[in-house]
Amino acid sequence: MRQVIPFTKDIEFKTMINEITNISLEHDLSLKDSYTINGNFIITGKYKINETSMQEDDFSYKIPIDISLDQSYKTDNIELEIEDFKYEKVDSNVLKVNIDLSLEN
Repeated sequence: MRQVIPFTKDIEFKTMINEITNISLEHDLSLKDSYTINGNFIITGKYKINETSMQEDDFSYKIPIDISLDQSYKTDNIELEIEDFKYEKVDSNVLKVNIDLSLEN
């Protein structure tokens, strides 16, 4: 059985974002008990504050995740995988991330 769970989060930066120059997504999600997955999405990267600057600033954000699974879902040998990751700047200091997490058994 395979299930895709979508997540959306607005990440607010302390400064303006002109351009994301590097971004990566990792996770430390694991099965807490038979029907609960928890952990974090970890988003890291670099960005420029303005167009003319050569300086890049680092960023790192953790997004806590708790997923309760239906008890009919078999969690033996469950595999958690990031299926898709998209991001867009929605305001001068807000980055919207869209993450699709795939659960497969």
